[in-house]
Amino acid sequence: MRKLYIVLAALALVAGACGGGDDAAADNTCEGLADQAIALVQQVVDEIDGMSAQEISDSGGDFASLDTLSTGMADLETKAGEIGCSDSEMQQLVVDRVGNLKATSEFGQMMISQFESSGLGSDS
Repeated sequence: MRKLYIVLAALALVAGACGGGDDAAADNTCEGLADQAIALVQQVVDEIDGMSAQEISDSGGDFASLDTLSTGMADLETKAGEIGCSDSEMQQLVVDRVGNLKATSEFGQMMISQFESSGLGSDS
């Protein structure tokens, strides 16, 4: 079970940067980029929600949605810089959206809790 917590904590830390998406219209605002970041984090939560504890442990943290999140983070960071979104502004916009994350399983809830406690769920 300790391995599971480590995997979930690692996911939360990776999710703590920013993720990206494909909606070109939303790419033009900092708010749209934050919406896309939360959507990508939700994809990771959704993938975890559909897995058993054994599957999560056996995965070693290798989730398809995590690859998408990592790629999306880099894209969003670039886009945010291009349109003039500061790091602090993006962090606050993501913080404002953390409450939109939903999970149906205990593991998904733990992932969201880790994400919140990593600094994005508070005004730290």
